[in-house]
Amino acid sequence: MHALKHQQKMNAPTENNTQDWYVMCHLNPMQIETLLKKDSKGEFRQDGPADTPYSFYIPYLHMPTAETLEAQEESDKGRKAYDSIRRNKELRGDLFRFVFIQAPEERVWRIVSSPWNTGSRLRLYHYRDHEGKKVTVRDGDMRRLMTTIRDQHFLFYFDQPITDFQVESEVILNIEPWKGHRGVIKKITCRKKQLCMDISMNIFNRTRSINFVDLKTGDISFVDAAQAAFMEGDFLSHFEEELMEQLSHLHTRSVTDHQRLRDAVRLKQLSTYYNIYMDDEAEQPRFLALRLIYATLRKWDRHRETLVSEAQALLSNPKTPATDAEAYLMTALFIATRLAPYRDAVKRYRAAHPDSPDILRRYHTITKHLKAKR
Repeated sequence: MHALKHQQKMNAPTENNTQDWYVMCHLNPMQIETLLKKDSKGEFRQDGPADTPYSFYIPYLHMPTAETLEAQEESDKGRKAYDSIRRNKELRGDLFRFVFIQAPEERVWRIVSSPWNTGSRLRLYHYRDHEGKKVTVRDGDMRRLMTTIRDQHFLFYFDQPITDFQVESEVILNIEPWKGHRGVIKKITCRKKQLCMDISMNIFNRTRSINFVDLKTGDISFVDAAQAAFMEGDFLSHFEEELMEQLSHLHTRSVTDHQRLRDAVRLKQLSTYYNIYMDDEAEQPRFLALRLIYATLRKWDRHRETLVSEAQALLSNPKTPATDAEAYLMTALFIATRLAPYRDAVKRYRAAHPDSPDILRRYHTITKHLKAKR
């Protein structure tokens, strides 16, 4: 434990040093650590003048192992569960070859072109962006990354390239030490009726992103106020009510041009819901039905066809629903396909099950105005 803490402090920069860090790569972190220690101490320049000292940081060598974290469980109740398989596969693997050096560009050039590096079979080299430029990280971001690797209070991993999950998906992180930094949503999962988000944030000049896993709504703030409202409370009920209103405006009453424009904007914003991954099996049929209705309203034909197939596969009998969930799915299938047998089947189900959810009656009030295909 003490050895780990000592290793984490090794080669750490002083507080007043705000120079950028060059992102480097090497295939053997153990070997390059030994070589950089010798170089920074001047051991490779015994016959000449000592060169400018520098700081370096090798993430792989500073990461807690499964054993060290398990030993800390009793004293650190706030730490999230450590998944050694996931860490070894994603985090440790992705950071295996990274080396960060804090030094002027000329000093880094002398390190890369030094005989001890050029004469080695495995060489230290610059990590470059998609335009071939050398990548650097600001000192403040580097310190936060070092703290994140050391403390491991939340899961994270690296990937490339950074990609936007959806339109208007920008958020502000509320977690330390990244509080105030902006990121984008890569994934939203509903697990045990709670939304968990993977947030992607770029610190490597759009070549590689750091991804925070399973953050809760309290860990982030949405830049867009409408999205923030969507994520509060029961998101499935919110999604349902929004779609119900859209269908009502579209099929049961005359609306003004202003309302149509408002509905179009609102419908686009609902894509936040559409892209959620539903991990709760009990809610999957309902969520599938809502996604099918949404894809139909957005006129996403390819998505709609895929979701129709998924919904049909969940039906035990294509002509008669056996449960409330199947009746719900058939309602969505009618909205998507306009095939009358679906609507008729739901109507019969409601007549035979007077205690069925009221939402089926509300949908029927709307769908009876839709022209059906026989």
